[in-house]
Amino acid sequence: MCEPGAQVPCYTAAPSTADVGICRRGVATCSADGSELGACIGEVTPAAETCIDPADEDCDGQANEEGPGCICVPGAAAPCYTGSPGTAGVGTCKGGTKICNAQGTGYGPCIGEVLPTSDDCHTEADENCDGVNASCGGEHL
Repeated sequence: MCEPGAQVPCYTAAPSTADVGICRRGVATCSADGSELGACIGEVTPAAETCIDPADEDCDGQANEEGPGCICVPGAAAPCYTGSPGTAGVGTCKGGTKICNAQGTGYGPCIGEVLPTSDDCHTEADENCDGVNASCGGEHL
C-alpha cells in the first residue's frame, strides 16, 4: 500500500552500483488507488563496459577496464621495446615502459628504452646491440 501519486526513489540493479559511474536511481509512482508502485522510471542500471565511451558503464567504480574498444586499463604500465627484434637486452639496448591513456584505448610512447645506434669506436660498449663490443675496422678499443 502507498499514498496515491506519491513518488519514491527506486533502483532495480545491485544496490552497490547505485550512483556509481553512469548508474542512477529512478522514481516509482504510487498507483491512483494506492495499491502498488509503478515501474521505476529514469533509472540507469549497469551495462557492458566499453572504451567507446569514457564513462563507467558497468558501474563498478572503474572506467574503461574491459570490453569493446578497450586495449588497456587507464594508467596501467606495460613493458615496451620498439627496436629490432632480438636487440632488447643485448649490449646497451633495453626496454622501457608505456602507460595506458585515460580512455583505455591505447598506450602512450615507450619511455626509457635504449635503442640500437651506431657503435662508438671510442668505447667498448655494444651500442648497435649486435652482440659484438665496438668493433670498428676490426679493432677493439
